[in-house]
Amino acid sequence: MNKTGFEVLKMIDEVKENVSTNLTVPFLALHGEADELTYPEGSHFIHANAGTPIEHKRVEVLKVCSC
Repeated sequence: MNKTGFEVLKMIDEVKENVSTNLTVPFLALHGEADELTYPEGSHFIHANAGTPIEHKRVEVLKVCSC
């Protein structure tokens, strides 16, 4: 594994370990359903585990636009 890949995996582990105590502000997570780099499960994980009260956090998965 290259250094960049290792650092990304390390960062993901840190987010999973710290999101409940370090993310306590209101937020809106936007995720595109056609995103090929990240999965919407990551946005849903952050939403479910953040320390922010449920009424002050939201995830929106944006549909593909055929503009």
